[in-house]
Amino acid sequence: MLATLEHAEILVHYLKKYHTTINHIVFDPVLKATLNYPLFDSTEYILYIKQNLLPLVEVIIPNFEEAKILTAQKTENVDELGKELLKTGVKAVIITGIKKTFKNGIFFCDHCFIKQNSQVIKKIIKKKAIKGEFHGTGCAFSSALLCFLIKGFSLEHSFKKAKNWL
Repeated sequence: MLATLEHAEILVHYLKKYHTTINHIVFDPVLKATLNYPLFDSTEYILYIKQNLLPLVEVIIPNFEEAKILTAQKTENVDELGKELLKTGVKAVIITGIKKTFKNGIFFCDHCFIKQNSQVIKKIIKKKAIKGEFHGTGCAFSSALLCFLIKGFSLEHSFKKAKNWL
């Protein structure tokens, strides 16, 4: 968790230094605690992340609220948020935790936006909500996605496998 601008600057320094030797960089921004209080120290921090860290990242995995913070948008349109985050230089954006009610129950939908050439490919995976209260699912999902990427799966396939594992 990068709670301060100084932590972000240190990470960016080392990512720039070793960027060519790292195969995959997945970033889960962790900007808001489950208890609904911010976990970062300033708007300068958000700007620094967007301008300096995200261009070095392959995949960013914010939840819906974090995507709104990073884009400084109040929109409820997940497509707008995903496309706006792709403009930062990341190759893919996975916006997680979008809760929707369907006839057959409550589901959590994750939206994946992958930049390929000049096109954006969008994939959605929905999974039925499980009763209970859970913490750390975003971190677990991010870690699983990175593991599948390291094992050589494509980004799209890693997204599906990580979501199914979770």
